Amino acid sequence: MYQLPNMTAQYWRFNDSGHPPLNGILFAAANTIFYEVFGVLGDIEAYSVFGIFLSSLFIGILVWFAIQEIGILAGIVSGLSLFLYPIFLAETHFNVKDPPLTVFFSIAVLLFYRAVTKNSRKLLVFSGIAWGFALATKLNSAFLPIIAGLWFLYYWLIQRPERKRNLTKIIVLFPFAGVIAVSLFFLSWPFLWTAPIEHLKKILGYYVSIGTYQPYQPAYLFFGFNSYPLAWIGLTTPLVILALGGIGFIAAFAYTIRRTSPLGTLLILWMTIPIVRASMPGTSIYGGARLLMEYIPAFCLLAGYGARFIVWRLTGMWRVMILILIFAGFVIAGAKLIRIHPNETLYVNELIGGLRGAYALRIPSAGEDLGSVYRQGAQWLNQYAEQGARLTLVHRGTSALPRPFLRSDIIFDDSVWSGYAHRGEYIMEATSMDFEALRYFEPAFLERFLKPVYEVRVDGTTVLTIWKNDPANIKSEYRNQQMEEVAFALEGKDLIIRLLREVKITKLELIFDNDGCIPPENIKIGVSSNGDKWFSPYFLITQMGDGDRSYTLGNTSLSYSFPADKASMIGLFSEIDNVCPIVQVRRARVWFLDSGAGNSTSSSPQ
Repeated sequence: MYQLPNMTAQYWRFNDSGHPPLNGILFAAANTIFYEVFGVLGDIEAYSVFGIFLSSLFIGILVWFAIQEIGILAGIVSGLSLFLYPIFLAETHFNVKDPPLTVFFSIAVLLFYRAVTKNSRKLLVFSGIAWGFALATKLNSAFLPIIAGLWFLYYWLIQRPERKRNLTKIIVLFPFAGVIAVSLFFLSWPFLWTAPIEHLKKILGYYVSIGTYQPYQPAYLFFGFNSYPLAWIGLTTPLVILALGGIGFIAAFAYTIRRTSPLGTLLILWMTIPIVRASMPGTSIYGGARLLMEYIPAFCLLAGYGARFIVWRLTGMWRVMILILIFAGFVIAGAKLIRIHPNETLYVNELIGGLRGAYALRIPSAGEDLGSVYRQGAQWLNQYAEQGARLTLVHRGTSALPRPFLRSDIIFDDSVWSGYAHRGEYIMEATSMDFEALRYFEPAFLERFLKPVYEVRVDGTTVLTIWKNDPANIKSEYRNQQMEEVAFALEGKDLIIRLLREVKITKLELIFDNDGCIPPENIKIGVSSNGDKWFSPYFLITQMGDGDRSYTLGNTSLSYSFPADKASMIGLFSEIDNVCPIVQVRRARVWFLDSGAGNSTSSSPQ
């Protein structure tokens, strides 16, 4: 943003919001060094260097900590678990927010544990600094004091009451560590330097808006609690980590009851609180579990805990066999990640048959990687698209695909969409489970009318599709459209258009007057086969001009496209009287297919 002349520092001091910026500053610093100064990496690759370095460093820290606290086997298993955890491995390379947050958050927790158990004021100060880095990256880290506080109270009052007197000198520094963290949060964000209270309220309002209210997975709600985060974690964790982590959780819980393992108690709190936070009534989560990645290091340490728990209870050949099974499990997990590379973030384990099983069960966000798969589509276009080819995306704007990924001659713009004109543009989209759930014109048009020219498949499932919107790639059953002048009638405030028979409708065209009537606003359009149930699966008519590629509205004309919805009636509905396209229609024409395959995918009746 700083390279845009109107995006000055002064502007951002008063017009920022959303997530804190520290990670962006650090990533931009890496870009400046490795791309702008030394030129050893590309613009985008250089931007990701800091995240990859940070995550790699943290794997080493986690291994060292596990070896110190649990043992060598636990250190190896914990490190392998984190390295092979699909979402952590994948998103470290392109997600600039959640992996850095996970690292800073985790380092703060580990330092706090060591500070208390070693009674070290120095480590507590460093824990406060690490928490400050986490706060300055994302406000999920505001929940860290809950984890640390609950664990400390349990440790101080129940597990190690004999150490109450010795811990006094470190307890008095707890507020100081908090001051360090909050200070780093404020110092890293110039937006908070002006009107700090007002701007902090704005930031908190943003977090409330994205983290509450919207029930993205209503089928997973039980008594208001959302089981989706826990289910998603169970389905996207490699089985060896899931099994060892589960055993480690049970062992840590048993030791907690016996008051014999301070670390086990911490790991239980560290893993469960982020999951509970995302599962509480009224909270929202989308895109899988990337929004609560803080649980992953705790789960990996629990896997190391579980491996140690099992091996310690076996001797001789049984111990050798279980070790072989454990490391065979990691080999199998690694082999699958290699097989689906570079789509590790789409990993689904064998409990439901991989990604294909997740699609079959219609698991929300299955196949969704927030657009990283676009790069594979761009590479195919760079190799096979003709000179001067035109490209657009379906439901994400051009900002979703970085322009440097494409050949310079490829015209990449939303305006190249031609719909039923079939002018030969390429159309690309990530076709995840969420894409299938979209109920508007473009996805249905592409899937019904056009044959794909390229697909990216993961685990036997298509996750990205490229179509070429030209006559050669139209499916044969959708080639021959017909047009008829049709009858229409005003019924109350609604316009009803009746066809002679049920057909697959592709377009409606209305010509109307605008004399003494109200300009169109919030008109619903629907189709029906019998007049009893009306289906309105697409956008409302809300504005003049082009409306999300499905309609064009002028002063005296309306052209509305349908993706071959099967119906015998079309209705225009408005809650306002005397709307021009409804009450002053002079002519109505409908284009349709009289035969062929495919049924309407309309949403619930309106």
